Formats: sequence, structure tokens, C-alpha cells
Amino acid sequence: IMPNKHNPDVIEILRANYSILAGQASELENIISLPSGYHRDLQLTKRSLVYSFDISLKSLSILPKLINHWYFFYYFNKLLTFIKGFINIMYFRI
Repeated sequence: IMPNKHNPDVIEILRANYSILAGQASELENIISLPSGYHRDLQLTKRSLVYSFDISLKSLSILPKLINHWYFFYYFNKLLTFIKGFINIMYFRI
């Protein structure tokens, strides 16, 4: 473990979750596009749908914390310099 390395593992996990969701969507499209008269094959979509919703909700629950943490630590100084510059411009115009 390197303490000086800032590796956003959460972003990698979200990217991996997206690939899982894309695979589940492809599976659902293939099952739904099959011609069937009795729709018994649609029972196979339940597992994919439940798993997709579970992954989506978990990913979305992580996202606000990630955005707040990332925004605060990486862009706070840029935001402050922009605000200070804007205040200086407005001060000199008056």
C-alpha cells in the first residue's frame, strides 16, 4: 500500500459496474427479441432486472459522496481563485 498514491478505486468500481450493466442489458435485449408464443422465456429476465437494479442503486448511492469528496479536494483551490478574480474584477469596475 502506497500512502502517497491517490487512486480513486471507487471510480474503477463504478466503471466495472457499468460493464456489468451493459452485459445485463444485452442479455435482456436478446431474451426479449426471441419470438415466443407463451412468454415463459420472460421469466428469465427477472434475475437480470433485479441484479441490474441492485447494482444501479448501489452505484448511485456512492456517487454523491464521490462527487463531494473529489470536488472539494481537487477543485476547491481553483474555485477560490476564480471567485477571488471575479471579486477583483467587480471591485475595479465600481
